[in-house]
Amino acid sequence: MPWVARILPLLLLAYFYCGWKLYHSAIHLLPVKIEHLKWYMVAAAGYLNLHLMVLLVLELLGFKGVAKSLREGNWFWDLLFVYPFWVGIIIVVELLPWLLAVDVLKLPFYPFVKRFRVTWLDIQSKVVLGMFLFLTVYVLLRVIVDTTRIRVSQVTLAYRNLPAALDGLKIVHISDLQADARTRKWRIVRYIKKANKLNPDLVFFTGDLVTSGIKYIEVGAQALGKLQTKYGAYACLGDHDYWSNASKIAKSLETHGVKVFEDTNQFIRVGSDSLLVTFVTNVYSKRPTLDSLNYLMGQQPRGVLDIFVTHQPSETLVEQAAERGYHLFLTGHTHGGQVVFRPFGIALTAPRFESPYYKGTYQVDRMFLSINHGLGLTLAPIRYRAPAEITCIKLVRPTR
Repeated sequence: MPWVARILPLLLLAYFYCGWKLYHSAIHLLPVKIEHLKWYMVAAAGYLNLHLMVLLVLELLGFKGVAKSLREGNWFWDLLFVYPFWVGIIIVVELLPWLLAVDVLKLPFYPFVKRFRVTWLDIQSKVVLGMFLFLTVYVLLRVIVDTTRIRVSQVTLAYRNLPAALDGLKIVHISDLQADARTRKWRIVRYIKKANKLNPDLVFFTGDLVTSGIKYIEVGAQALGKLQTKYGAYACLGDHDYWSNASKIAKSLETHGVKVFEDTNQFIRVGSDSLLVTFVTNVYSKRPTLDSLNYLMGQQPRGVLDIFVTHQPSETLVEQAAERGYHLFLTGHTHGGQVVFRPFGIALTAPRFESPYYKGTYQVDRMFLSINHGLGLTLAPIRYRAPAEITCIKLVRPTR
């Protein structure tokens, strides 16, 4: 059963409930004809969900190629139907818990509702329409800002035994470029230029060069080849790289000067010192075995700084690396949630169901964990409360 068929009933139910509440609030406060308003709202809901319904029909009729091209990006279709679809979903999901809260708060006063019906309906209608207008403006502005913005997150880490030669070392962490019809060359170039402005000593890319196919491999690899570093740029591969063409992606990256490693330890010389970097392939189609992890994590001698690099931030992998004494754990995959809802301050996003580590930075025992938001997009062509990100980690010696 197509994924669109699974979410369509829930989406329609949410639209119906929100629409019903808005409809009754509008006819109570606004001077509009009931029959006209009803059809306007039905038409608006139908338009906002046309993208999903078209995908469902195309897949059921066997036009999977056409459906795929619409999912992967067509500027005309995106502008008219895809962006309105996703913005509509966000508005409805953000509005839904607040409307439910209004109904729940009404329950204790239900015996008095009849007596104060007119007053209650006035208050409720104003609250519902006010929330809808506020969230519509907020979501539209937030989507535009978060989808177009590239955030630079700067972190300073102090290590007591850090050699003097490494004091001030800058490690730039980027991820999930996902070059495709939506994440075009100009946006990738902008991302790389912002990374270069940080004057990195080392750059680590934690996978997903492209979204699918081989068309944009060279675009992504060529852009990463423009990284300006003192001690080199290094990469592991991600899920989309394996679904596309892992060997071709690795070869293209190597051609452009980005060194790619899988399931291996690599010593990187920084002056007279060495960093140990463990590269582990951790994607849906290729998981590391316990034996290989024990072998890689147990290798001696260790470096003056030990770094673990992988694509997915699996909880067990993070905890194992922390137990083995790694200093840094660099990963991506989650896009920071990409679309993050916060009903009543509780973060809800799909990656959170995979791992408690889904965005930003964490301190796991003595290990610093960085989960980079990346640049590209998956499924939704927008970002919401999770802008694209470049992480700059500066290593210093304590002042005391």
